[in-house]
Amino acid sequence: MKKIFLFLMISIAFGISSCTVEKDDDPDNPGGGNGSTISGTINTNTTWTTGNTYTIDGTVRIEGATLTIEPGTIIKFTESSELDVGYNESGSVIIANGTVDNPIRFTSSAPSPSAGDWDGIWFYSGTSSETSMKYCIVEYAGGYSQYAGAVNLKDCKITFENSSVKQSEFYGLVLDNDASFKSFINNTVEEIGDHLILIYPNAAHTIGAGNALLADGNKGVLVKGGYYNREDETWLALTAPYVIDGTVNIKSSSGTTLRIEAGAVVSFTESSEIDIAYGSGEYGTLIALGTEDNRIYFTSAAASKEKGDWDGLWIYDGSNGCEFEYCTFEYGGGYSINNGMIVMKGSDVSFKNCVVQQSETFGISLDIESGFNDFTNNTFVDNNDHAILIYSSQAHTIGTENDFISGNKGVLVKGNTINQDVTWNKLNCAYFVDGTMKVASSSGATLTIDAGTVIKFTENSELDVAYSSGNYGKIVAIGTEEEPIFFTSASPAPSNGDWDGIWFYEGTSPGTEFNHCVISYGGGYSDYSGNITFKDNGNNISIKNTEISHSGHWGLYLDNGGEPILQNVTFIDNLSGGKNW
Repeated sequence: MKKIFLFLMISIAFGISSCTVEKDDDPDNPGGGNGSTISGTINTNTTWTTGNTYTIDGTVRIEGATLTIEPGTIIKFTESSELDVGYNESGSVIIANGTVDNPIRFTSSAPSPSAGDWDGIWFYSGTSSETSMKYCIVEYAGGYSQYAGAVNLKDCKITFENSSVKQSEFYGLVLDNDASFKSFINNTVEEIGDHLILIYPNAAHTIGAGNALLADGNKGVLVKGGYYNREDETWLALTAPYVIDGTVNIKSSSGTTLRIEAGAVVSFTESSEIDIAYGSGEYGTLIALGTEDNRIYFTSAAASKEKGDWDGLWIYDGSNGCEFEYCTFEYGGGYSINNGMIVMKGSDVSFKNCVVQQSETFGISLDIESGFNDFTNNTFVDNNDHAILIYSSQAHTIGTENDFISGNKGVLVKGNTINQDVTWNKLNCAYFVDGTMKVASSSGATLTIDAGTVIKFTENSELDVAYSSGNYGKIVAIGTEEEPIFFTSASPAPSNGDWDGIWFYEGTSPGTEFNHCVISYGGGYSDYSGNITFKDNGNNISIKNTEISHSGHWGLYLDNGGEPILQNVTFIDNLSGGKNW
């Protein structure tokens, strides 16, 4: 059939634009026909009809008009060609709604197509939110650059449903920081050279349900570093992992909540992290509630995972109500030796039924103002440093039924003041006290220690009760014959005088008691001290069924005040003697 060239020249207010169509001779179809080649700009409402094939040659732009593509239509692209929507003009729309039996196909014109043959479909800021692609197939695109995809959104929102993106050279779909999906459900993204989707934190929740995201290795949904400040949204569990690249900040001045659905996998590239409520006047909450059968993972994105691959999860003082249940945290802690895989700064967080493992440093580190709202049934495995770093005033917030397995150094307790009545629960690891821990307040404070607890002290560390005038405190450490309480050295090879000892001052309150305890390897402070030193007060203290051993000086040293009550006390290998009074 003889071919002709039809040139459509359309005048607009600010110049002349044109769409050129090379087509079969068909006077009844001026918008193109079977075998039509399209180039230029479409700026009047146009329909591409069922059963026809349209070939885009170069860059075709839809500007201020609606392009309707009927079911069953095929759109082919020559090498390096693309379809742009709303690059210059607002109100630009594509309606490409196929059906399950008659999808619309966007494909390569090459006889033997391959990934990257054509550049892709680009939706710009002039794209109307009425734009819709349903039951479409987009294939062999993504050839523009390594930073682009087959489908690209820039400062716009579209509907993309029941469609397929495949054989893209680089990304499948790319959204810039101001773009999102109006709807994204029941799609398939597969056979993609790079990550399936590139998206920013504020839009990741717009990835809906029912999608088959089939990643090559760990190249799932790449979430670029940036801000999440939505009021309350959820990242759904996907068939591919979220891959955090950079720092995701969860915060806003009015408060924001991000939820992670059970079964989701959140992975991190090297040196990446999540920060919650970082900065003065900023507030944020992260809630990740998995289930026993559908845990949530925070893990490394590396193909071969190692400790310290990512920096960590940082929770600041503007956080409110952060909760983690049935979560696994692993292969983080890469920021510095002073922090953990989870870092809490001025925050109170709940952890239940979680696993913290393979951290380069601490499992969880808390600053002096941080504690746990609930901390039960958690497991720590093979973290390079202590499982938890916490201050003594908050150590009581470590709950029960936690399991500290091999490769952990127990709980590191940094010394500060306990100024209320608290109980240290028995753990299946030791507490390691580092520095001077005090029990005192003007109204009185009591530290109760569960039977079977082991407390170890680093070099020169000590426990002071009621230190300074006008302060009061006491210790209640009642073990059993089967489960004594240990106060001892933190050294792997302990020796006499490793730590400075337990000191009781004038404000020590009645009821202070040691029963079925072993107090050893202290007394390192001076010739005038012991494993226990009484300063101006011994009357309110009883020691029963207890071993006092391996002191660097005295077992018990009395410096003024009445004598403590001693009953069935055993003295062993105290260098200056068992007691001095």
